[in-house]
Amino acid sequence: MINISNITLNDIGGFTKTVYTENDLNILGWYPTNLNIFEYNNEYIAVFRSVNYIIDDTGVGRTTTGKNLYNKIFIGKFDINKLELFDIKEIEIKELENSGLMGIEDPKIIFRKNSLYIVCTLTKYESSHLCKMAICKLNNDLDQIEKITILDSPNSFKPEKNWMFPNIENNNFDFVYEFNTIVKNNKLVRDFHTSFFTSELDYKLRGNGTLLNTEDGYICIMHSSYGKFYNHFFCKLDINGKFIGISDPFIFDSPGIEFAAGIFKYNDNYIISYGKNDRECKVGIIPIKNVENLINKIEYNNLKDIAHVW
Repeated sequence: MINISNITLNDIGGFTKTVYTENDLNILGWYPTNLNIFEYNNEYIAVFRSVNYIIDDTGVGRTTTGKNLYNKIFIGKFDINKLELFDIKEIEIKELENSGLMGIEDPKIIFRKNSLYIVCTLTKYESSHLCKMAICKLNNDLDQIEKITILDSPNSFKPEKNWMFPNIENNNFDFVYEFNTIVKNNKLVRDFHTSFFTSELDYKLRGNGTLLNTEDGYICIMHSSYGKFYNHFFCKLDINGKFIGISDPFIFDSPGIEFAAGIFKYNDNYIISYGKNDRECKVGIIPIKNVENLINKIEYNNLKDIAHVW
């Protein structure tokens, strides 16, 4: 059985802060969660998902599931000094009206073709959830999606979710599809192999937010989930999308649902934006040197992949 880590961000030299809650959003029946922050033109643009909830017979708000689930997305700015969100507004998405889709899930901002885009998941509830990845063009005022393009899946027989895109376009690959599997020109490239993960660990890694470019590649956060409990991992990739380092598992605050949708650099720190229990937006701050010391080098021996991400 895989254990959920009890090592928090505070234990490894960081700290966390709640930056936006239901009270801040102030729209009855909706929780804000899964915050993503992107540095753009010396400002910090924030986007997050909001999910609907119901009040149960005991008076407790519970996130809606199944065919009654729906998502809205909001955009605003992040004050880097106060660690607060402001100027929040809902993004208008006319293209989804009467589509049968359950709104946009887990939006993340990327920069492409001199414009800001959102990568996300689109879900349609039928006999089961049908998830597809999409890229959405924002208008200049950042309050409306002009066009939604559903991305062709390189593995069309399964639901798609949590692909990891570089925050800034590169020429080496389009996105990380699975652990050590990249996609370039809509073709899977699986020429990296690892036996780093033992049977005792066997973590099935899943993607989170975008890939943050560094001097020699990328840094990102991945997760493994077991029901409503999440472990997180700092991961390092080279410029070709090959995983070259990974940390031991940790959690941000406490056991539960934690989804890290973004990471960016500010001075000597990484700032991670995430959602907690599908009902609040938070950030975690940790010194870059601490993260570097936490990452273990992955040793390759040309055996099969054990780890998996989707």
